[in-house]
Amino acid sequence: METQAPDEESEAVENVAGESSEEYLTISEEAVSDEMADDATEEAESDETADDSTEAEIIDSGSCGDSLTWVLDGDYTLTISGSGAMESWDWYGGIPWYSYVDSITAVVITDGVTNVGDYAFYGCEAMTSATLPESVTTIGMDAFYGCKALTALTLPEGLTTIGEQAFYNCSSFASINIPDTVTEIGAEAFYSCSGLKSIEIPNSVTILSEGVFYACTGLTKIAIPETVTSIGDASDIFGLTA
Repeated sequence: METQAPDEESEAVENVAGESSEEYLTISEEAVSDEMADDATEEAESDETADDSTEAEIIDSGSCGDSLTWVLDGDYTLTISGSGAMESWDWYGGIPWYSYVDSITAVVITDGVTNVGDYAFYGCEAMTSATLPESVTTIGMDAFYGCKALTALTLPEGLTTIGEQAFYNCSSFASINIPDTVTEIGAEAFYSCSGLKSIEIPNSVTILSEGVFYACTGLTKIAIPETVTSIGDASDIFGLTA
């Protein structure tokens, strides 16, 4: 019986070992490739989920002026951005976010917007904050009517007109600044702001219309400058007995 020479046997073992090593290497490369493919798929799915989440955070959006848009996010913050004038509406039912007035908690108007339209935030009783940029020069009629949870608002430098009933029944106001660019405060602008304690009217104001501080039962101090040339009597302005 013939026996395999030691050198031939060693060579055979080496060949088998080499083939096994190459096969293992091939399998390992395929495994790594499959794992990388799985990771890429998971990452893509994760990105899609993130995109869906971002989209889900926007509840609604639209336009509110020729060059203005509005977006309501998942926190019920209403953001108005763009440039130029905001539309004014004939009544509160016409505002584009009317379906959400009971839920809106904050309003942010970005720089470039020049006014707050009539009835813009009428009846937003859950609103606790509002941000107005210095580009706003006019606050329209009934703009913040009935925003009972709004505790404070910084009116921007450059504001010239506060419209009729602009802050009617904003009963949580403790104080409000009126910048020295305002020239006119409309009728009943601060009607029934019962939490208002004091207010200083700047020298720029020339017109105080009737009922402007009517039913402001918490008001203990007010300074009216000599520049005011048009003013009603005490009963018209403050709701006091003349």
